[in-house]
Amino acid sequence: MNFDDQIIEFGKARNATSLPQLAFAVAHAAKAREITEDQADDIFEQYYTEGGRIQTDVHSASFRSKCSKLRQIIIAADPVLLTEVTDAYRDAVEGERVSLYDAMVAACRYLVTEGRRPGVRTIRELIRRSSP
Repeated sequence: MNFDDQIIEFGKARNATSLPQLAFAVAHAAKAREITEDQADDIFEQYYTEGGRIQTDVHSASFRSKCSKLRQIIIAADPVLLTEVTDAYRDAVEGERVSLYDAMVAACRYLVTEGRRPGVRTIRELIRRSSP
C-alpha cells in the first residue's frame, strides 16, 4: 500500500491506533525521503478529511498545532525511536501517561531539539508528562 493510501485508510478508521499508525507511516516515508516537513499540513488535512468526517477546522489553531506535531515526526524521521516509545508506553501505568501519539511527538521533539535520541529513562519521563 502506498503512502497516500495509508493516509486514506487511517483517516477512514479514525480510532485509538490511527494517529500512532500515521506517525509510523510518516516516519518511514520521511526516512525514505518520500515526504518533507513542508507537506505536514497537506498530510494532516488529508487524514482529517477522509471519510467525509472533518472533526476540526483546517484553519484553526488546533489544526496548526496538530500539523506542528506531525512536522516533528517528519523532521526526526526515526521509526526506530517510535518503536522504542511504543514499547516503553506499554509498560507505563494507564492514567499516568499521555497518549501514545503525544509521547511519540515528545520523543521526536527531544531528538530534534537535543540532537540525540532520548534514552529509556527520558522516554519514560516523556510518557508521564502532562503535555508533549
